[in-house]
Amino acid sequence: MGYKKEAIDCVKDHVLPLHKQIYDKYDGDFDRIYSEGYNSKSYQGRVIEPGKAYYSFFRSLSLNC
Repeated sequence: MGYKKEAIDCVKDHVLPLHKQIYDKYDGDFDRIYSEGYNSKSYQGRVIEPGKAYYSFFRSLSLNC
C-alpha cells in the first residue's frame, strides 16, 4: 500500500470526523475555529490575519495506524 493510501486510511475514522465536528460547531468560521475550536490539549490555533491566514500546532496526536 502506498503512503497516500495509508495516510488516508489512518485519519479517515478519527482525525477527519473531529475536524468536521469543529467545522460544523463554528459554522465554518475559520476565525472562530482557529481562535476557539483549535485551543485544546491536542491543538493550538491562532488567527494571523482574520479571514486570510491561520496558524495551527498539534500538541499531541495519538493515532494507532
